[in-house]
Amino acid sequence: MYRQKYPSRKMPSRSFFTTIHRRLCETGSLDVHKPDSGRQRISRTVCAEERVVHALQRNPSKSIRVVSRETHISKL
Repeated sequence: MYRQKYPSRKMPSRSFFTTIHRRLCETGSLDVHKPDSGRQRISRTVCAEERVVHALQRNPSKSIRVVSRETHISKL
């Protein structure tokens, strides 16, 4: 059935389906867990928080974008 529907694709091996079944049973998901993938997370530090608070105390009407630029801390 697969070969008829997708003639130019390589036929998946039996171990491929075994792996998918095991992953689904163990994790409840088909996604492969890659612990160090994706966007790097930066940890909050007391020093960084103090810089932001200090910048906003000096000028409360300052935008987050400007504070982010001045403190070199991502607004995300």
